[in-house]
Amino acid sequence: MTDPVKDPTETPPAATPPADQTPPDKKPGSGQTFTQEDLDRIVGERLERDRKKYGDYDELKKAADKLKKLEDAQKTDAEKTTQRVADLEKSDAEKGKLLKERTTRYEVMLAAQKLNIVDPDAAYRLLDLTTIEFDDEGLPKDVEKALKALLKARPYLEAKPKGNGPPETPKADGEHDKISDEERRKQAWKPMSL
Repeated sequence: MTDPVKDPTETPPAATPPADQTPPDKKPGSGQTFTQEDLDRIVGERLERDRKKYGDYDELKKAADKLKKLEDAQKTDAEKTTQRVADLEKSDAEKGKLLKERTTRYEVMLAAQKLNIVDPDAAYRLLDLTTIEFDDEGLPKDVEKALKALLKARPYLEAKPKGNGPPETPKADGEHDKISDEERRKQAWKPMSL
């Protein structure tokens, strides 16, 4: 026996509910009708129950808004404090770096004069500052060692003495002049302008 081929577009016949069940859209006693006044009264009672249920909603909403504003104000104060601390730490680090740089420059200049370097400023600029180590107080160590290594690499920085006198130092106009020890000390103790 062969089953007849069913057309997929064909809709199956509607199932009828058993006799002991009522259809879902029809309820027992559904023949009752309501007037507009009855509906208004039923809806009004329902709304009144809901209003009583959520009657303090506005007060709770105001309290929640007030709490949120207070929390935001406190958070803002905390954020301001955190930002202030970060700014102070950054400023302190910058000042420490500047102090370390100035101290290193000063120590290099002093050591460069001891080693008879023609141009202490050029020596400072040419020096590999990463090779200089610092002690616990932040003062540079091994500056002379680093300058001696620089003189080996760039011997033209060393002033060559003529005779038994002090080394010659170049003047701005290209002439050379002998500087006495007394003058050299005076120049070494002059305040540096940064």
